[in-house]
Amino acid sequence: MAASVPSISRSRTAVAAVRKGTATSPFSLFSDPFPITTINSYYSNTAKVLNPDDALSRTQFLDFVKDRSKSKSDHLKLDDALGWFDRMVLTKPLPPVDVFNHLLGAVNKIKHHSTVAALYMRMKSTGIAPDIFTLSIILNCYCRLKRVDLGFAILGDIFKRGIEPDAVTYATIIDGLCKSGKLDAALELLKAMEKGTCRTNTLVYNTIIHGLTKKRLLKEAMDLFSEMVEKGFEADIVTYTTIINGLCKTGNVSAALHLFRKMESGKCRPDTYAYTTMIDGLCREGLLDEALGLFSEMVGNSISANVVTYTSLIQGFISMGRWEESTRLFNEMISNGISPNATTINLVMDALCKEGMVEKAHELFHLVIQRGEKLNIISYNILMDGYSLQGKMDIAMEVFKSMVADGIEHDVYSFNVFINGFCKSRRINEAIRLFQEMHRMGLIPNTVTYNTLLGGLLGAGSVRAALTLVNEMKASGLSPNRITFITLLDGLCKRNYIAEAINVFQVMVNSNFQPCIQIYSILIDGLCKDGNIEMAKKLFDGISDNGLVPDVITYNVMINGPCKEGLMEEANELLCKMEENGCVPDIFTFNAILRGFVKINEMQKAVEFLHMIDKRDVSPNVDTISTVVDLLSKEGQVPSLHASNISGQKLAKQLLLEHHAMRRFYDPMIELEKTDLRTLVNSQLMCSECLQ
Repeated sequence: MAASVPSISRSRTAVAAVRKGTATSPFSLFSDPFPITTINSYYSNTAKVLNPDDALSRTQFLDFVKDRSKSKSDHLKLDDALGWFDRMVLTKPLPPVDVFNHLLGAVNKIKHHSTVAALYMRMKSTGIAPDIFTLSIILNCYCRLKRVDLGFAILGDIFKRGIEPDAVTYATIIDGLCKSGKLDAALELLKAMEKGTCRTNTLVYNTIIHGLTKKRLLKEAMDLFSEMVEKGFEADIVTYTTIINGLCKTGNVSAALHLFRKMESGKCRPDTYAYTTMIDGLCREGLLDEALGLFSEMVGNSISANVVTYTSLIQGFISMGRWEESTRLFNEMISNGISPNATTINLVMDALCKEGMVEKAHELFHLVIQRGEKLNIISYNILMDGYSLQGKMDIAMEVFKSMVADGIEHDVYSFNVFINGFCKSRRINEAIRLFQEMHRMGLIPNTVTYNTLLGGLLGAGSVRAALTLVNEMKASGLSPNRITFITLLDGLCKRNYIAEAINVFQVMVNSNFQPCIQIYSILIDGLCKDGNIEMAKKLFDGISDNGLVPDVITYNVMINGPCKEGLMEEANELLCKMEENGCVPDIFTFNAILRGFVKINEMQKAVEFLHMIDKRDVSPNVDTISTVVDLLSKEGQVPSLHASNISGQKLAKQLLLEHHAMRRFYDPMIELEKTDLRTLVNSQLMCSECLQ
């Protein structure tokens, strides 16, 4: 078993102890006892005492309690239940235990498990003897509270009464063990059941299979599934969907689909949940056509899709950029009378904003509100982020203010969205004011807040303020992360604060923070641009010592430095080393070297290098073409621009087609914007004429 649990032997001992009756106290089995004093305190603080001389007779009152306990539990109020319990223990003679059981069961259903435990302790202190049903309820409570130790103590009480627990009781204990992460102990208990008089059932197997899949132990879950079938237990819809869900979440969709078809061909027919689980798994793997096919099959089999089914499909199509299909599904869902939930709405709004259609997202936002449905804080944050990214900060601020009017409090993410928007719009003072407002509201900025504001300050040239902010961040108890250092070093290098950048890097290394390759690339680039090639080389050579491998960006930065200084031999050596280490050069690598040859007037080598680029089948960009035109200009092979009555576009074509090594560079040029190309070529040619 992959999940090692230290309490296996203890749980085995516990079962033996409770069977023998040697466990004198529930606290003798496990170390940290359940805080009974806490739950008694909770009860005493929340109990509502009713007058025992109420007009209702004893019999009427007890019948009333039983009826209310049997009704829908969501209609039950805790204060009422506590009041009834208090009256019951004051009633003379004491009511039968089954009335208490009804009330305890009802409180358990509304998930007030600690309260049930407190009521149970009060029952015992009042002299009311629990029966098997009481013990089953309290055992369930302890397990839901993840106090399986106390659950075993209750199991011991059941054994002492000479009662053999049924499969449901064992399933409850096993479920508690699984939820506590004690899977090995759960399997041991399953084996103990099989050796005893209590025969296990599908419910028990399902409970352990669910626990295994939650821990992503799919092999163990499949093995248990096979064992279950071999022993004659019939897998039900819960068994199949649990494993299918686990397989989908671990990316094993083909195995999940195989199991789905196996279920389909057997006695167990897929339901809405099974289809939805499988559709969601296919969508997450980008198998949208297969998901849509399964959806059609689902509808054809008269199985109703729900909001989760549609949301899975919509999310899948949005993630693959297939906006039309997602819109069609969204409209289909509404026309079929299925109301989108907050998750669906947020999904569509987020996609609209990312596509630049913030106004459409806002229309959807208003439409949902007009229908009387509540949106959550995520909806507001998405809308604000959409406007912020477009620089429409005033409209974003209106949404920000409307949150309070709609009864939704701002959170840290709301402020982060705004601070980011103001920083990107170069409105750094507003960003700082919002940062200060967070503190006034009692909201604690997180690492994202600090990193965002840090980037804004550096972008605005406020280097000293940025360094102060990093110190404030540390003082608040937050540690700078990778993004913090990348943002800080990038800002310092771009502002030519190289000494400060080196100091930050040294502090980072001294504090045992492992620099990533991106950090190395930023600092090497800064050193090269500052003309400190030697120090850049030392830093570059130290990359492998830290267990990192330079990527194409790192090599490009390192090659670009010597090229700018005209050190072409060094650049070529780096290119060779780059390829030897399995890093494939890109067009930026070649552009740097090509520019380097042109810069030192090594025209023949530049042309030879162009031949080499041609063989590599690398697509040129604007910078390549600019360098090519510059190369031709310096060779004196460009006709006078003023003497020629020809456009820059045609001239570029003529020049490039006349030179064999440069012919292939014309085609990509025509894909560029004509104005950009004309400006580029004309400026290069005019610069050439000025030099002649």
